[in-house]
Amino acid sequence: MFDLTGTVSIGIEIEIRPHARGCLDLNATGISTHQSSLARIWVPRSRLAFRCNFQPSREASQGIVAVVIRAHMAEESSKPKPKGGCLGKFVVLILLVAALGLGTALFFIIQPQDLTNVGGNSVALKFAPVRDLTTVLKSSIDRGYPVTLTETEINQWLGRTLRTKQGGLLGGQISLDRVWVRLEDDYAEVIMERKLMGSPFTTSMFIRIDQMQGAKGVVSEVHLDGGPYHESVPNPPRGGRFGKLVVPQGFLILVMPAYKKLAAVFKDEIHLGFEEMAKIKISKGRLMLDPRASSNDPTTLPKSF
Repeated sequence: MFDLTGTVSIGIEIEIRPHARGCLDLNATGISTHQSSLARIWVPRSRLAFRCNFQPSREASQGIVAVVIRAHMAEESSKPKPKGGCLGKFVVLILLVAALGLGTALFFIIQPQDLTNVGGNSVALKFAPVRDLTTVLKSSIDRGYPVTLTETEINQWLGRTLRTKQGGLLGGQISLDRVWVRLEDDYAEVIMERKLMGSPFTTSMFIRIDQMQGAKGVVSEVHLDGGPYHESVPNPPRGGRFGKLVVPQGFLILVMPAYKKLAAVFKDEIHLGFEEMAKIKISKGRLMLDPRASSNDPTTLPKSF
């Protein structure tokens, strides 16, 4: 505290500049005092707020109050800002990695998968003769012989029989161009090729079939997955592909309504090929069906029937 006595003729303007030693420069302008207009006062750094022991005018009081506030602000700004802890940095790192992963996933989703290697996707085969698969399956069941369907003829038959219609609220923006089947070892991939606002877009679902010998014969169980991502990580299984991205099985809920509609269109063929057949074998580019419970049946006909 210090005493400043005298008369105030006009307003007061005070400028305070804290130094490293903790002293203050008091520059009093417009004050009539018995002291010099520049006073050097030693004040501890913890007591930067000060007051004058005199009765100034109203304007002068406002000036001093402002000085006290400025002194407090100068002290606060001189304090070092606390740094974030390890937990905060770890959370930020996790968020950055998640954002990067999401961006990468979206990039692969909007990229349609390559269909040039799917059997039947050739201009030369567009007008080639195609077997009626419904008739082939019925004949195989009635006469009791196995039949082998290739990936190429399945896709040719789908291209000529499927009526590609897309309803709903997005009917004007989304179109279903083709349905393809890719046959791999132990599973099949059913692919829907669409155009979303003029850009190609593909989704697919993996289908795997397990067969077990039961009391009433062979029981077939259909799994909507393509097996695990890796042998050491059985869950979650691969469900299909959105664009070029292989997604877990749980994501199939987004496309399940479309595949249920597709299954309803081919209800008879699904019944003949998967419910009436005793043996089903999916391999690379081939689907082998056998209505007989025993493969030793001597009535086997050539596979090319």
